[in-house]
Amino acid sequence: MVRPMKWWHCCRMLALTLSLFLTGTTMARADTYQAPIRITFLNPGKHDEFFWPAVSATMQAAASQFGFKLEILYAERDAQAIGRLGRAIIARAEPPDVLILVNEFQAGTRLLQEADARGIKTFMLLNSFHGADAAKMGEPGQTYRHWIGSLVPDNHAAGQRMAKALAACMRETASRGADGKYHVLALLGDSTTPASIERTAGFHAALAALDDIVLDREFNTNWQTPKGRDLTANFLTWAGENNLPTAGIWAANDALALGAIEAAEAQHLQPGKDFCLVGLNWSPEALDLVRDGKMAMTDGGHFLAGGWAMLMVHDYLAGNADDATGQRAVTFQMAPIDRGNVAQFFAKLGDRDWRRIDFKRFTRDPETPIPDGVPQRDGDYDFSLRETLDHTRKLPANWPAN
Repeated sequence: MVRPMKWWHCCRMLALTLSLFLTGTTMARADTYQAPIRITFLNPGKHDEFFWPAVSATMQAAASQFGFKLEILYAERDAQAIGRLGRAIIARAEPPDVLILVNEFQAGTRLLQEADARGIKTFMLLNSFHGADAAKMGEPGQTYRHWIGSLVPDNHAAGQRMAKALAACMRETASRGADGKYHVLALLGDSTTPASIERTAGFHAALAALDDIVLDREFNTNWQTPKGRDLTANFLTWAGENNLPTAGIWAANDALALGAIEAAEAQHLQPGKDFCLVGLNWSPEALDLVRDGKMAMTDGGHFLAGGWAMLMVHDYLAGNADDATGQRAVTFQMAPIDRGNVAQFFAKLGDRDWRRIDFKRFTRDPETPIPDGVPQRDGDYDFSLRETLDHTRKLPANWPAN
């Protein structure tokens, strides 16, 4: 059912049209634009790992639902490549209508400034700005008027949840040291990415309130499995020589957790029995380990932000970003998958065909058609695991494979 346009929406659309005319852009409502909106996503990750291709996959699923033409370029976790690719995109004779950036390796500040100077609408995804950069950049649309929005997960809360889940598991499963405390190794992400900084801060905040847990060592990593494996192997050797039973490992992502398991099993330690382990990313391997009782939980779901970003871009282009229900800078909660809900995830999205998620159900645009009987949404965006699983759908049998 298409809802009739209300007078206030007509006024808003008239104002948007006048604004676009005066600023010299040709962009109109996303759902009535004659040529597809061209969006380029500068993906900072590697094309053959789990997380960043998953971000791209959810983005593509949503872009197709909204009729966007999406281009994805990978920087392969190379800080120099992020800057080089970003500048090349911005310098194109025909740049994209919207540029999606990630502030990986703190490269986003300069690229957003250059895109804004060129008049390119820019959306910050997953890692926005931190510390002094956050104060300098302000909020979307303030200092840089072509910065149309940002979407970042609450990594601080995720780090806390992971620590609490690790503590609960250790108290049920693991051995205490001679001092009566549980001894922990932490495999952190890196020292510069905002997501890593905030996730680590959440872990430390939770740890400060847990007086029966001792953090023996923490190491910065490059997020990759081999580094997690090597650091864990060295730590376990040291802990064994000092008669310190390792009760738990806090891994900043699932790739590091998988490396930790490799190292532990090589030293005849069984995850889920001899020690507890938590990770983050909802990777297929980690979900299998959660189901099998070898990992206490994997937090995450933030790769779905690729899809949510397309939704927010759609709502902005539809003129719905600045009204009472619109939002331009959104922080959303990730969610834990543990033994209590892993079966539900497998049942709904086990095939990881993100086209099953009906992204249009989450729109704030009153003119976007949604199925009969579905109430118009109001208030904040709700990108929770519960809402996501509730709005999955069966795909027609004749739909082509991804």
